[in-house]
Amino acid sequence: MTRQQVFGVAAGYEDLIDHEALRFDQALQTAVGPESDLAGKSTLCRMEQQVDRRSVIKAHELLRHHFIEQHEAPPKKIVLDFDGTDILVYAYQPGKFFRHYDSPLRGCTHLVG
Repeated sequence: MTRQQVFGVAAGYEDLIDHEALRFDQALQTAVGPESDLAGKSTLCRMEQQVDRRSVIKAHELLRHHFIEQHEAPPKKIVLDFDGTDILVYAYQPGKFFRHYDSPLRGCTHLVG
């Protein structure tokens, strides 16, 4: 189910409701693997609700180690950008220097006024 959600998000389907139709998608089934049936939105929701803090920390550790293993030498610096919002900023409000890459002004700061 995790693979299904990851591939779904990578294909642009962020909402669980999308998986009601995606569970019959042959391309997603191929990506996830033919040995398992794809889940619907309710099953995926129950899975998300059961995740605890410890599991999230373990997953982050796994991803970090996997990322570092892809390099001959560990990178000196890793920048993580967690700002997924797209909020207009007016005049000199705090946050005006955050970049919103999915905005119409890709990579530009929203500064109005």
